Amino acid sequence: MSRDFLSSRREFLERAAVSTAALAASSPLAFGQADASANADKQAMTVRGPISPSKLGTTLMHEHIYSNFTGYYELTLPMYDRVDKDKYFATSPEAKIQMKDLAYLNMGGFIFSKDGWNLAEKQLMEHEITSFAESGGHSILEVTPWGKGQDDDFHTTLRELSEKTGVNIICSTGLYGGDDHFWYDEALAMSDSQLIETFMGHVEKGFGDSGVRAGSLKTAPNVWTENEQRAARAVIAVQQKTGLPYTIHHGANMGPKEAEEMQQGIVKFGTNPECTILAHVQKFLVNYSLKSVVKNPEGRIAVDLDFYRRMLDQGFILSFDTFSTNMGLELFEFLLEDNGDVPNAFEGASGDNDVEMLAMIYFLIQNGYSKQIVLSQDCYSKVHLRSYGGHGYTRVTNFALPLLKNVGVSDEALHDMVVGNPARLLAV
Repeated sequence: MSRDFLSSRREFLERAAVSTAALAASSPLAFGQADASANADKQAMTVRGPISPSKLGTTLMHEHIYSNFTGYYELTLPMYDRVDKDKYFATSPEAKIQMKDLAYLNMGGFIFSKDGWNLAEKQLMEHEITSFAESGGHSILEVTPWGKGQDDDFHTTLRELSEKTGVNIICSTGLYGGDDHFWYDEALAMSDSQLIETFMGHVEKGFGDSGVRAGSLKTAPNVWTENEQRAARAVIAVQQKTGLPYTIHHGANMGPKEAEEMQQGIVKFGTNPECTILAHVQKFLVNYSLKSVVKNPEGRIAVDLDFYRRMLDQGFILSFDTFSTNMGLELFEFLLEDNGDVPNAFEGASGDNDVEMLAMIYFLIQNGYSKQIVLSQDCYSKVHLRSYGGHGYTRVTNFALPLLKNVGVSDEALHDMVVGNPARLLAV
């Protein structure tokens, strides 16, 4: 098929529609290793030290392990007072997560749960990562950058978990957001050159006295503030010196216009698109207005094909990375008072969003872009984990890959997304 994109959304739906009924089996698929000769003189830096990229195997490219996003808890907690607590059986923000509260948590309540944001429990993480290994996984890119929410033992614990489970873990440096919810005070006081020096230290020497070195770079702008741009400039300077992959996420407040402004910004700063991963690109696939979806169900997928084409044709890597982790937003009905609409509740944990992502991935593969796609789940809350009713780190291996294979995607294309592309990106 030509790399030229099909001209209409209807054609996209017709060509890319996939059905869960096509999933006949979910046994682990084996895609082998990356071509050792392709990166013969390079290595991937894991928390246990450098390894041949050919040994990474099936790799998730956007996950959080042993993280604690208390910054988001602080940011969102003021909205808790507006939630109809009786209607949604709301629990206290300070309460530990219990199975009886999953309905509330999965309707969006997890963002008000201090315990929900906290993955810093060793036994829990060991269990979840072991499940990933049992599903056929081999490696995980941990994209939590340097900043608040990392316990003193964060990096040594990642190494311990890797040793116990046999799963390779690659950790990241960089910065999340752009304010004191996520940045250390010392980072806020640093000049651009000091930020670069700090990140280079994490790459060359390691974090503190842990001996664990960063094998990846990450920034997470939410609105593209000056500090978020400073973080990006510093990380890109390190990318230019090291060749490391750089993951940048699209914040919740970013639509396509804001995303393109950010993308143009990092190109201007000198990023190499071919080793720059644009995270959460599935957020631009669906119509987030509940009213418009109810009135026009066919408009559920509101994809702008030209938007995706512009990203791909610059050479960027697209990360589809919320398999099974998109939660519902029903309890945010108080937004009706603000703007007369609420977020699309159908985005919830039913798995619908997974199928829509698969439709877009299938479409992009059919158009020849398998070498610019990576996959993941972006587990960052307890409610995403198997131990708390979610799929954990197994949704790509147990669901997405078998379904894509069942509907006719070639082993070569599947290998590209979870083996070949990660190995190429992480090899320096």
